[in-house]
Amino acid sequence: MVLHQGLLSHPFSSKPKCPTLHIAWSRNDEGHTMKTSRANLRIIILCFLFSIFLGLYCESRSQAQEAKGEIRIVESWRPDITVLGHNVLQYLYDYALDRNELEPCLAVSRKWIDDTTLELKLREGVRFHNGEIFDAAAVKFNFEYQRKHNKGRGVQVYMKDVQEIRVIDPYTVQILLDQPDSLILDKLIIGPIAGWGIGAPRYMEKVGWDEFLKRPIGTGPYMIEGEVRDFGKVNEGEAYAKLVAHPEYWNKGYPKISRISAVRYSPKEAVRALSDGRLDLVTPLIPKDTLRVEESLHSKVVKGRDDARFTIVFLNLMSPNTIPLRDMRVRKALNYAVNREEMIRYGFKGNALKMRGIVTEKSGVDLSETKLYEWNIPKARELLTDAGYENGFEMKLFYMEQDYLIAIFLQRFYGLLGIKVDMAPVQVDWIVKHLVYPNLREGYSWDDQDWWIIVYSQPGVIPEVVFGLMEWVYHWGAPWKTFPDWLGQPVEKMYHEVLKTKDREERFAIYKKVNQYIADHALSIFPVAALGLYGVNEEMEFVPQAGGHLHLEYSSVTDMHRSMKGKNNEYHQ
Repeated sequence: MVLHQGLLSHPFSSKPKCPTLHIAWSRNDEGHTMKTSRANLRIIILCFLFSIFLGLYCESRSQAQEAKGEIRIVESWRPDITVLGHNVLQYLYDYALDRNELEPCLAVSRKWIDDTTLELKLREGVRFHNGEIFDAAAVKFNFEYQRKHNKGRGVQVYMKDVQEIRVIDPYTVQILLDQPDSLILDKLIIGPIAGWGIGAPRYMEKVGWDEFLKRPIGTGPYMIEGEVRDFGKVNEGEAYAKLVAHPEYWNKGYPKISRISAVRYSPKEAVRALSDGRLDLVTPLIPKDTLRVEESLHSKVVKGRDDARFTIVFLNLMSPNTIPLRDMRVRKALNYAVNREEMIRYGFKGNALKMRGIVTEKSGVDLSETKLYEWNIPKARELLTDAGYENGFEMKLFYMEQDYLIAIFLQRFYGLLGIKVDMAPVQVDWIVKHLVYPNLREGYSWDDQDWWIIVYSQPGVIPEVVFGLMEWVYHWGAPWKTFPDWLGQPVEKMYHEVLKTKDREERFAIYKKVNQYIADHALSIFPVAALGLYGVNEEMEFVPQAGGHLHLEYSSVTDMHRSMKGKNNEYHQ
């Protein structure tokens, strides 16, 4: 008799579109033995191998077919970093989608061998978009190449204490440090250009660093189509980056959207385009625009995963042009003058949190003993009078575009104290040049710096990253101190204590002390932190990340989305 079995299709493929091979077997009635010649056996083996190949092909195809639709997004905070980070260039570890903790990405496990040696086991079976293999050699090459060519960026600053990346075996590396640094993995999650995204080694070496930044090749869920254009030279409404789904992405079943266009729009025009149905995602959404977005038939407001923007107000305590700020009474007066209740109620429509130091209660840091500067104009005036500035003074306030609302409130509050505030917008490159990276500061002197305050925010309240940034938020030592020794050294001491502490709970206890010191000495202005708000198309299911960065592979569109109806082409530039 003849039996037909359909068990040779690939076991992980559930798609019925791929044909199933049927192999005929025969048994005789006497000995129930299989009658198979050598030729037939060869045919069976070939059929078996072919079926496996066909199953793998179908799995790859079905995964690519799961990605559907096309979206257009606007990201106003560091568009190059936020859009490309994780989506194109990934990290060894990343922050979890729904909590403020590290989780595996290109590395799957980690352990400290000793105080200065961190060992990582790498994910196997991962390839770069161009087919190159991701392995330990790729990690070592990226570190050495980017340290040499990525001048003035994250690898230079955040990995300055890395002595060597040592290859142990094809999928094991060790990070050897000059001194303990428990936050080394957190410092890498800053972005592909500021941080340490892993790129395809042979391609990077062939085309050079500048060309690589235009056409980056990584391991992420999306690949770059064409090249990444200079954001500052792109006209309003034009795309500066186009991403297409990577059909062989290592995280099976993702991404869900096939194409993404990152578009440049001003915040005002972005909301208009979103409300008209011409955009699918606007981040961050300014609170005053939430009503307009909700009233539109095309859009909705999505709140972040229990996140808030990390907002810091830099104070210039080093320049001879800003002497009043060196007096703690003046700094405290500037904090007491801030009416946070009014900012949250009228400016942010309830979508913000009071700053209690440099973090909020969303961070997980214990703030129970950290003083909150309640609004108190009489107290602020008294402090200014005691400091000899009863008639106020003039100062310059610079702000990032997304922080205009905070800046305008501060200008009004300080006007009540007789302080005249001149405001001016700046780009993040200006902040980098004047405040962040020491090796970009050659030729600059504090004598030339006439800014008093810089208002700056970025996604997320992940405390490990916030405190990992302290090296450039509160610089100490040469070549570019941002705080006098008597103020900066206590922070430096606690920071190095953090770096030596491997236990996460123990680090958070130190964060409590650091935050309290910064608040008690008013080393910053502590306004409010905006909650993560996103303007989203009605036919898009957007999945935000707790850290506020864009991990777009988890989002999707419905069958009613315009791109599914063939209506997306009219928006192409």
